[in-house]
Amino acid sequence: MGTKRTGGGTGRLTEAHRGFTQWRRTRRRRERIPERLWRMAVDAALAGGVSVTARRLGLNRTQLQERLRAAEQQAPPEEQPCFFLGDTAWALFLRLDRKESDEYLEKRAPQMEIMRRLFESRRWQTLEPDQGVIVAGQQLGERHLQAARAADGKFLFVYLPWGDQVTVDMTKIKGQEAAAWWFNPRDGRADLIGRVPCRDTHDFLPPSQGVDNDWVLVLDDAAQEMRPPGSVGP
Repeated sequence: MGTKRTGGGTGRLTEAHRGFTQWRRTRRRRERIPERLWRMAVDAALAGGVSVTARRLGLNRTQLQERLRAAEQQAPPEEQPCFFLGDTAWALFLRLDRKESDEYLEKRAPQMEIMRRLFESRRWQTLEPDQGVIVAGQQLGERHLQAARAADGKFLFVYLPWGDQVTVDMTKIKGQEAAAWWFNPRDGRADLIGRVPCRDTHDFLPPSQGVDNDWVLVLDDAAQEMRPPGSVGP
């Protein structure tokens, strides 16, 4: 399996172009670009680059770059906890009453147990936030991707709340090859993707996408022959 270029930005750019085209056909004179279209442009720029996006959408490159920087500053800082189930992080910001909180925690308890097993199947104490793992495919808001890597480079996790495609810097794994896994936080199942050379970059697309389709990409140094993610015991 060789290096692949991400294609995740193509669909977003096409969608943004369609939105801008429709707006320009009906806009009033001197009407400012709606915020929803700016968000679509920033999303496309995150995946495909500022220059390409600005040129295709007919935008000022500097303005788009400033929007992108502002959006990146609003992303969760690396000092915050790394992994959540898809909606758990955002539920923390809702004003739930006691009954709603109890119902939510009862519903999520089994899945939190699944995540605990994932962490215990690796030397989780050595994990450090490392967004440099993510080369392309980063998202905004509740779709924000989060990566963490072992201090010795022997394994890493990438959490994808909506199952979006991600391009990973494979040199972040110390070894010749990486064993790649998809871990399902909803049922605890781990599926082996295969072995990927620890050089250049590689695209990973989860088995499913959308709301309630969060996944964890697990990459291990293949030479370590680690057990499947989520497997605990001797």
